[in-house]
Amino acid sequence: MEELKEFKYLIWKVFWYIICLCIFIGIISYSLSWCRNMEKVASNQFSPQSLLEKYEWFKNVSDSLEKKHAEISVFEMRIENLKNEYDNERGISWSREDCETYNLIISELVGIKAIYNQLTSEYNLQMVKFNYKFINVEELPQGTQKVLPREYESYTTR
Repeated sequence: MEELKEFKYLIWKVFWYIICLCIFIGIISYSLSWCRNMEKVASNQFSPQSLLEKYEWFKNVSDSLEKKHAEISVFEMRIENLKNEYDNERGISWSREDCETYNLIISELVGIKAIYNQLTSEYNLQMVKFNYKFINVEELPQGTQKVLPREYESYTTR
């Protein structure tokens, strides 16, 4: 009878050791999978392909911003030319076609400024998220001539 008690005690002891071992292995496994996921995210974010895609995005947005800025200058010049035709007078002395043209130019200019400001905020937001290497002169990809700006300013009306 004493042997049976010892045997049952031994079985329970082995059972609890196995349970504790399984819990310990589960904790280690969970920790390692968390570290593996962290390593996977880091390698995805900082891989050469990912950095190239991010550089291309910044380059495309930077080029779009420069284009929009040039378009804004052209529209402002058109407005100035219209105003100069009438010696900076505005009102009933303008022909109907010129008034319509002026209003059309103004509405297009407002739209372009809105797009410019939206692109500016997206660019600045992405640039703030991380200090990317391609804004440093010594770390530019081969073949590039100029550094991308760290930040663009929104277009404001005077």
